[in-house]
Amino acid sequence: MKVQPNIKPLIADDFDNFFIYLNKQLSHNGKDGSHLFMPISRTQSIFPDDKRQSFVNGLSLTIGEPRWRRAWIIANEAKQIIAHVDLRALSDPCTQHRTLLGLSVLKEAQGKGHGEALTKFAIDWVKDNEILEIIDLSVLSKNMPAIKLYEKLGFIKHCEIKDMFRIDGQSESHIIMSKTV
Repeated sequence: MKVQPNIKPLIADDFDNFFIYLNKQLSHNGKDGSHLFMPISRTQSIFPDDKRQSFVNGLSLTIGEPRWRRAWIIANEAKQIIAHVDLRALSDPCTQHRTLLGLSVLKEAQGKGHGEALTKFAIDWVKDNEILEIIDLSVLSKNMPAIKLYEKLGFIKHCEIKDMFRIDGQSESHIIMSKTV
């Protein structure tokens, strides 16, 4: 698989900058014209410590093990992380042939093709993996730019769960999509 020069694996040396990036991303969640992209309160802008540790631990696990994870990043010229994609195990042991995709692009870096490049990279990575066959994702139903991107790349919408979340007193629906590779 040809690796794009601006996409690199997330490694231990990147962890501090990665979590700074995630916190910055969360600070825009549903604010200042941004879509609500994480099903958490708009007031929560810190990536929780338990999730941080789970994220880091998952990177060292073998594909097929419970809680495994892989992540790739794009950094700008100043070496600040501006976008990432991650793939991770689903929680049920009978779903080892599937992976869950997470994607994030900082507001100021959106519209430049980073999300598409990272998602295509993840699709190619899954194609090269002998265990994985299907990529799943979930997206809040009002996040139309993300939904359009996923549909463009061949993800199929399976269902929309109405009123899945109550975030800051508002009902939010949730869409489940997948792609067989």
